[in-house]
Amino acid sequence: VSALARFFRLSISGGHDLITIADELRHAENYLIIQSIRYKDRFDYVFDADETALKCKTVKIVLQPILENAIHHGIEKSVDHGHIRIEVRDHGDQILMRVSDNGLGIPPEVLAKIFEINPSRSSGIGVKNVHQRIQLYFGKQYGLEIKSELEVGTTVDVWLPKTMGGDAE
Repeated sequence: VSALARFFRLSISGGHDLITIADELRHAENYLIIQSIRYKDRFDYVFDADETALKCKTVKIVLQPILENAIHHGIEKSVDHGHIRIEVRDHGDQILMRVSDNGLGIPPEVLAKIFEINPSRSSGIGVKNVHQRIQLYFGKQYGLEIKSELEVGTTVDVWLPKTMGGDAE
C-alpha cells in the first residue's frame, strides 16, 4: 500500500513534466515492488546508477511503461525466473537509462514496427509515447533504442541530454 501511494504521488510530481532521475528511479522501484507482489516474486530486479546522473532531469514516467512491457510481454509468459536490470550511466553530455530483461524477447517483425503510428494496434503505445515525449522535449537525437533476441531478452536504451535545470520552456 505504501509503494502504491508513493507511486501515485511521484506520478503527479507537482504538475511538473520534468523530474530528477533519482525521482524517476524511485517511481520505477515503487512500480516494481507492486508488480513483484502481484506476480508473487516471479522476477527480481536490480538498480545500478551513476551518482552523477541522479540530479539530472528526465521526462517523468519513462521507465514504468518499459518495465511494464518487460514484465507483461517478456517475463510473465516465460517459464524461467525473470531478471530485470535498470542502469543509469553518465556519458558526458548525455545520460543513458537502460532496462534489460531475460524475458522471451520481441519478434523481429514486431521490433521493426514498434515506433510506427498505428491506431488499430493497442500494443506498444506506452513505449511509443515515451519515445515521442523525450523527442518533443529534448530533440530527435534522443529517445529509445530497443534491441531484442528471442528467448534471450530485451534491452531498451533511453538516451537523454545531461540536463540539470527546471522544466523545459
